[in-house]
Amino acid sequence: MIMMGVFIKGGPVGNLYNYYSDGLIVNSDGNLHAPINPKNGDFYGLSHVSFCYIPGKPEIDITKTCEGGVLTAEGNAIEYDYKLVVENTGTLPLYDILAKDTTAGDEFTLESLAPGETKEFTGSFITDTNGIKNEAEVSAAVEGGGAVVASDEANFDCPVIEIPGKLNVTKSCTTVVVQNDYGHYGLAVNYSGDVCNDSAVLMKGVKVVEMNDSGMETFNIGDLAPGACADFEGRYVPKPVLGELPEEGVTGDQVGKFVDKVQATGTTFFGEVVESMYAEASCKLCPDCPDCPVH
Repeated sequence: MIMMGVFIKGGPVGNLYNYYSDGLIVNSDGNLHAPINPKNGDFYGLSHVSFCYIPGKPEIDITKTCEGGVLTAEGNAIEYDYKLVVENTGTLPLYDILAKDTTAGDEFTLESLAPGETKEFTGSFITDTNGIKNEAEVSAAVEGGGAVVASDEANFDCPVIEIPGKLNVTKSCTTVVVQNDYGHYGLAVNYSGDVCNDSAVLMKGVKVVEMNDSGMETFNIGDLAPGACADFEGRYVPKPVLGELPEEGVTGDQVGKFVDKVQATGTTFFGEVVESMYAEASCKLCPDCPDCPVH
């Protein structure tokens, strides 16, 4: 409640103590007394005390909403918009209102708020958590510069947005003649390609796995920003499958294609595992010759 005044009656007169003039609030007064008798300078005997006050309770409410959710250009954070609505739900005027969006780290101040009055505050923040819980709080006093007498807290789950990752890998190969470990003529397949992040989200821990008839090789690419690509290359010695070549051998144009494939994997910044489609490349020992005889 707000104490408006106190009237103290003594003798034929009384003293009126006003405490809520011009909106100012007095919390205590230790000098209340009955009127003074002018004949002897002593206090009149106290006959009664009257109180004038406004009943009520200081109350404040804050509601919080969070919307949007836009991926940043770097692909490693989300920007959300938020709104705070502060309402004086009590029956007393409130002062020194302080509203905070604790998640965003933003503060808003308001000098006063009448009973039933509302005030809206808006802002935005960037976070690396998809669907973060957004928290806010508000406090107020019943006089300027006074102690906090009313407060409230609120939270709201920001929407979880879909952030699909996408990796694309390409592959090509060429057959070459090399000197093998025995110092003789030998065959090798040189391959190369690239892996690209074709999504709007940062891809982390990207790997490219090369699979051929000599085994597997893994290329640790690392992180790929949205739209970024990375190259890879290598060499392997092709091996014929069992029974592919007769004991007497065949001419080069009769050797089949050397086929190998690659796949890229990675994880989006927000934890989703992504696998690319397989990319396949084939190359022959001898190029196709449309005029060569068919065996």
